[in-house]
Amino acid sequence: MEKLTAVASSKLGLEKINGRKILKIRNSLTYKNCEEVEATLKDSLDQQKNEIIIDFSKISFLDSAGLELLLQVHNELKQRGGVLKLVHLDELCLDILKATQLINVFRIYEDMNKAIKDTI
Repeated sequence: MEKLTAVASSKLGLEKINGRKILKIRNSLTYKNCEEVEATLKDSLDQQKNEIIIDFSKISFLDSAGLELLLQVHNELKQRGGVLKLVHLDELCLDILKATQLINVFRIYEDMNKAIKDTI
């Protein structure tokens, strides 16, 4: 697994697995860190990426600002024929997506390999 050092924040990390960049957020996805996450996601969008994978294994909570950011990125990728993939969501994050009826909007995976292998 090749590590990327493009994101130097202690709250964010990028890894490269099988040629795919994986964004790892090491905290809850809330209004407190949405700006930083948005800047990283915008870089991927500016590079004309048509797939963004976010590893939720260290995310224990997301608030309305986090949901709004995910929806914004999802919609932009969808317009390009791309996809946003969310991997390793815990029960609370899944419950939040169910309660907001967003569970069927995003592509959600329990396994990183399945997310990487799933074609757009």
